[in-house]
Amino acid sequence: MGYSILGSDGQPFNKSLEGAEQVNFGKTKRVFRLADGNFGIAHEDILTAFDNPDFTSKAVGKGTVSAYSSAILFRRIEEAGVKTTHQGFINANTTKEKPLDMLPFEIIWRRYNVKWNSWAQRNPDKVGPDKILDGQKFDEVIYEVGLKWSVIDTASGKECTDPFMMLDGNFEPLLNDVGLPRLMHQKTGKEIQYTRIVHPNKKEDISDDTLRATIEQYRKYASQIREMATKVQEATFDTYSQIGRLNADWKIEVGLDATWQLTLGDELELDALRNTSLKKIKVGGKEYEWEEDLLGRDLNEVIAEGADAVSLIVEANQSGKQAYRDMVGPWRIFKKNPLRNDANYLAAQQVT
Repeated sequence: MGYSILGSDGQPFNKSLEGAEQVNFGKTKRVFRLADGNFGIAHEDILTAFDNPDFTSKAVGKGTVSAYSSAILFRRIEEAGVKTTHQGFINANTTKEKPLDMLPFEIIWRRYNVKWNSWAQRNPDKVGPDKILDGQKFDEVIYEVGLKWSVIDTASGKECTDPFMMLDGNFEPLLNDVGLPRLMHQKTGKEIQYTRIVHPNKKEDISDDTLRATIEQYRKYASQIREMATKVQEATFDTYSQIGRLNADWKIEVGLDATWQLTLGDELELDALRNTSLKKIKVGGKEYEWEEDLLGRDLNEVIAEGADAVSLIVEANQSGKQAYRDMVGPWRIFKKNPLRNDANYLAAQQVT
């Protein structure tokens, strides 16, 4: 099924990506290099896998919802004074972004303690009765930084993915005796002793000097990164709180543009957000389906609707996730079911 967004002239805005070079592919997106030097991020109709990490599936229209949610938040965040890569739409599920030299870090904030989040796993002494309960607001927003490169634990020989950096009061990484960042396991919170750094997707070794140079680059922008994360968190909170939802935690990625200015990049889709509902939200008394949402709509018109637009996107996202759960529920007992493997493969190969 094709989707279209109407431009200001009322005509379908649906430029083709034919001829564009695909330069990256993830579970939920594809990245294309465009002829004009910019990039296209094509949001896939594929969901993050909830409690079953090896399973993904198609959900028609999810890519469109992701593109809209990302575009709205980019606009709101730019109004808050944050520089972003966002350049508009290429087609209904593909946004146009400026090139960016991405830094291999994820900046995470946490407003609420959400069950099974890594902070709670790393701080078991701080959660539970008479402490921080599931769903409870933290006294202050917690900001953390994860390294997107893996390291090999010296003692066990196991790969530790997405380790967290140990930071000082200036949001700068603490260094060990050989000038490398001190890292802790994302779930146990224990400091990792390592001598190897590995790219998690390419499975290629990264030299100590490369990591040192990357950390030095991060340190130059540490205060700006912390300030940007605060502005993005506040703009996100304001956007969702107007419809009775509060973002519990989220992650963002940053990089440097052609003029070496710190810039917010990647995407801001709802798959990267966990939010908690203060009340059950409906738009016009209707529960939305992805197949019906956001079609034939001018982006500026949707954004102008404010809270109703955000409600519509959140409801589309939530209803689609529930449909996903209903679909895969009967398969969960079959850990090696070939039907699931076939669905994974087909979902990963198709472009929305």
